[in-house]
Amino acid sequence: MRFSSLPGCKLTGLMTLRGIWSNGILKNQSAYHADSAAPLTWANDGATCALAGQSEAVSYSDLTVSGQSKTPVAHQVNNLTQPGATVIIGDL
Repeated sequence: MRFSSLPGCKLTGLMTLRGIWSNGILKNQSAYHADSAAPLTWANDGATCALAGQSEAVSYSDLTVSGQSKTPVAHQVNNLTQPGATVIIGDL
């Protein structure tokens, strides 16, 4: 990730897309909620970065914020081939 406020710096590392999959239990529809955290490392990005080598905690969560309240959001997943079918992920 690059930042305009730190032009010589970028965050590097691996951060997998994690979350919760409802597997068809939400009103017979499947849904996904993104939620994860990982440490990333500052590195040089074409110039010398004063933060290079330092670790930064990065997290993401799909939330609706209203005042002081935060509510997790689940996004419906649809089968575009068969719109009425429930999408299920699992071992076969």
